[in-house]
Amino acid sequence: MKTKLFLVLPSISHYHSIFGYANSLHHDRNNIIFVGTRNFEELIVENNFQFIEWQYGLEYTIKSFRAFLGLFIRNSIDNSLIDGLNEKFELTFTSLRKIIAETKPTTIFIDEVLAEYYLFFRNLGIETIILCTNLSTRKIKGIPPMDSFYQPKNSFYSNVICNILWINRRFKNWLKRRINSIAFMERGEKFLFQKYAESSKTDLNKLFDYKNYFFTGIIGTKRIILAEENLEYPWKISLTNEDFFHNEIIRNEKKHINEKYLYLLKKIKNFRKKSENKVIYISFGTVNSSKQKRIEKFYHLFYQSINPNDNFIIIVSKSNYNADFELQTNTYVLDFIPQLDLLKNVDLMITHGGLNTIRECIQNKVKMLVVPYFTNGDQPGNAKRVEYLGLGISVRLFGLTSKILRQKINAVLYN
Repeated sequence: MKTKLFLVLPSISHYHSIFGYANSLHHDRNNIIFVGTRNFEELIVENNFQFIEWQYGLEYTIKSFRAFLGLFIRNSIDNSLIDGLNEKFELTFTSLRKIIAETKPTTIFIDEVLAEYYLFFRNLGIETIILCTNLSTRKIKGIPPMDSFYQPKNSFYSNVICNILWINRRFKNWLKRRINSIAFMERGEKFLFQKYAESSKTDLNKLFDYKNYFFTGIIGTKRIILAEENLEYPWKISLTNEDFFHNEIIRNEKKHINEKYLYLLKKIKNFRKKSENKVIYISFGTVNSSKQKRIEKFYHLFYQSINPNDNFIIIVSKSNYNADFELQTNTYVLDFIPQLDLLKNVDLMITHGGLNTIRECIQNKVKMLVVPYFTNGDQPGNAKRVEYLGLGISVRLFGLTSKILRQKINAVLYN
């Protein structure tokens, strides 16, 4: 039996994306091992995969000038943070090499967001495949980067706009790395990777592509996009070493199917017996604490846009969102919802535009209103594809009013 080792970004959505592909390998009699932090062990084990604990390298994301200034001043007078980063980097490398030596994988699958970890084991001669939980993040003619709200049209003018957007994306990536390097006195992660590359006689510019990918790309390495190819724009060209993998999404949701949910489900099914009655489901996934105010803004506008006479049942997945909800008639808020099960009985889903949720809505033939709140990732690009393909409508939070929001809801539900 061959062993397949998976290195996945510590994010629930990334694990959910990759489990389907891992299951297909498991059915072909492969031994599947996921490495990760202890808080993901239960999720991995309940999906019938082997788990090995591993601590990822620590990446500091500097989101404000205040944070940058604080790090710069601290690192100017105290080396403890830089020394700790160096120790964590060394531990990440040695522990990963130890896991690989003990498990002897024939293939290592690495999340594209973690591509730079490839440096740690590239000289071992093990087949390595990049798994992409987003649609293609590589620069392609006529396709804007995933963080863009621009709707391309496969024309000369549109191609020029897309090129400008990619130049802007490249500058943002460069600026992010420079800010991090300055904050850590030129001894941050970039320095550590460069130092390790020099010790192993590796030219990073020949190994990684920093210019033509949304994230860092590995030159010449096979990439598998975990989504349907028809979610892309029809003029997208096929790329060498890039394949798509699509399967029916299946997830173990038993622990979220409780009495409260079953009561609500029964009520929904009775409610939908009249064609004029509609069920709206709202979920924004796992909400980063820095984005809470954007979600608050949306819910404030949403509750202004509806009235007690609407023939709606509204279901809200609270997830880790901490603010209180303006509970109204026929509104139900649950901490966690078995989404795959619920979508069988929903008319409209209002979503942030995560690729997993979009695929689940398509699978269950549910219309979407996509409201991206994290505009530095793939949500804007996913939203514009949903609109282009006629699967729903996208709307930006910036400039949104309750009147416009209601118009969009009606357009999706009744057109």
